[in-house]
Amino acid sequence: MARPADDPALLGSEARATSGLAQVVNPGYEALTLARLVHVDLGAVAEEAFGSSQFAGRTFGMIGLGAVGGHVARLLNRAGARLVVTDIAPAAHNLVEELGATWVDPTTPSPRRSMSSFRPPSADC
Repeated sequence: MARPADDPALLGSEARATSGLAQVVNPGYEALTLARLVHVDLGAVAEEAFGSSQFAGRTFGMIGLGAVGGHVARLLNRAGARLVVTDIAPAAHNLVEELGATWVDPTTPSPRRSMSSFRPPSADC
């Protein structure tokens, strides 16, 4: 049974925030619908962490810009978020340029260290 992908009341029952990470409960949805679930879930995490579900001016790190990750990146970008991203697929560079995201090369000796050492411009990322 299909559910409206933009109904927060329905989405709230389908997604949950766990330890600050978005976790999608029902993986049977298409990529854009899953991305919308993650987007709503990230808003809930931001609300709890910062007192606001707004993404504008906040920095998000993303590993992977595939079917779901690419849509999540676009949704966050449209909401005014800054993005720091990495992906092993060469095609991801096109999306990085489209969104004006900051790229972290996944082939560096320690991509994890590169991502974790990134410091956003302000403390209220």
